[in-house]
Amino acid sequence: MSHVAAPIEPSKLQPVLSSVPGAARTLPAEAYLSAEVFGWELEWFFEASWTCVGRADDLGAPGDQKAVRIGEEGILLVRDRGGDLRAFYNVCRHRGHELVEPGTSRNLRAIKCPYHAWVYSLEGALAGAPRFGEAPGFDKADYPLVQVRVAEWHG
Repeated sequence: MSHVAAPIEPSKLQPVLSSVPGAARTLPAEAYLSAEVFGWELEWFFEASWTCVGRADDLGAPGDQKAVRIGEEGILLVRDRGGDLRAFYNVCRHRGHELVEPGTSRNLRAIKCPYHAWVYSLEGALAGAPRFGEAPGFDKADYPLVQVRVAEWHG
């Protein structure tokens, strides 16, 4: 993997990088406030590698659901009926509405969009779409939740 330097002027980092034993040091203010630095961090930290989003026991039972944010993406973690961990983008396929508010944990038999009541199984398949059953050419199989790679590692 190649490395790309943070978008901070090197001369502003020199005081931080110089070794002065016992001296207090901090990054320049732009490291904390710059939109450009934030974008760089999203690309090179959050989107370029695995991110721990919780513990397996946070989703211990089938039906457990937890909404989290990873960088700027909303992710919905779900323990499906078979006990497998799944992750989906936290948006409805109908109008892109957020399915579950970030920070929310709950246990339900399905995932229901609060906007137009589309219902998804815990495996991500579209199970119900009110008033779309008679729409010509509409097939629920074409509108599952979009999966995100997820893995359990040491609980």
